[in-house]
Amino acid sequence: MEVIRFAQAVVTKKIEALGAKVELRRGADGEPFLTDENNHILDCQFGQIPDADGLARQLSDMPGVVEHGLFIGMASVVLVANGSEVIELRR
Repeated sequence: MEVIRFAQAVVTKKIEALGAKVELRRGADGEPFLTDENNHILDCQFGQIPDADGLARQLSDMPGVVEHGLFIGMASVVLVANGSEVIELRR
């Protein structure tokens, strides 16, 4: 999830309140990873998401969130990699 740097702490607390485990993405040098727009990336583990549409709306409406990565209704094919195995999921 891409977040505005100065909003990171507040956004992290709000996302954790939704039940996610949140971790700031860091580069190989240990410094926070920066996007092209100089924002931070939060890696968020929600586990199984029963209402992806609702969660996407909550995240989109959250001040400080640039993009959440739940691309609801946009993909017709998903490729899931696990080691050397790739599973293709179709709508």
